[in-house]
Amino acid sequence: MAHQFGGTAMVKVASIVAATSQHYGIPKGVLFSTRRDWNILRPRQVCMYLSRAMTNRSFPEIGRDLGQDGRVYDHTTVLHAYRRVARLCLDDKKMRADVAAIRRLARASSLGTTPEFVSPERTA
Repeated sequence: MAHQFGGTAMVKVASIVAATSQHYGIPKGVLFSTRRDWNILRPRQVCMYLSRAMTNRSFPEIGRDLGQDGRVYDHTTVLHAYRRVARLCLDDKKMRADVAAIRRLARASSLGTTPEFVSPERTA
């Protein structure tokens, strides 16, 4: 289901990508490269999860949106990432805090505002 903020602004996948890149300190080009290092893979999965959770984009559309250099992520890859991060958010306080922080950054970016800082301890 798509979420709307402020009644009019829809979060765009590009805002989620930028927020994820900023939060984890990973350049966008590296975030969606072919690298499978854990420190790249998990942020990529979070970005896929939030792209589905915060937009009205389907899994195949997200795979096309996030692909680069002619590559496209298969919809099952995006689905796996979505399920994985959703499961991790149930048990992992750090993952919940990361997802909440990126969500705030993406919303603020879409609305053209600066996010209010909230301590990760307050989001858990």
